[in-house]
Amino acid sequence: QYVGAFNPDFYGVTGSDDQLQLLANQVGVPYFTPEVDADEDYDVQHSGVIILINPQGQYQAVFSYPQQSPIMTADFKAIVDYLA
Repeated sequence: QYVGAFNPDFYGVTGSDDQLQLLANQVGVPYFTPEVDADEDYDVQHSGVIILINPQGQYQAVFSYPQQSPIMTADFKAIVDYLA
C-alpha cells in the first residue's frame, strides 16, 4: 500500500527484517527501523538511492540521489535497449 501510493506500477520489497537487511547489505543501501510496539507507526530511515534489479534478480544499475526524472528515464531506456 505504501509504495502504491507513489505510483500503482511501483513494486516494493518485503520480507522479514533479516531478509531485508541481507538485500540492503548486498546492494549497499542501508536502512534503519526504530524498535516500536507492533501497533505503533514508525519511519524507516534510508538513503534516497534507487536500485534497478533486472528480471533475473541481478543488480543492474543505481540511480543516486537526487534523481532527475529526464536523466533517469533516458538511462533506463538505454539499459533496456542494451539488454534487448
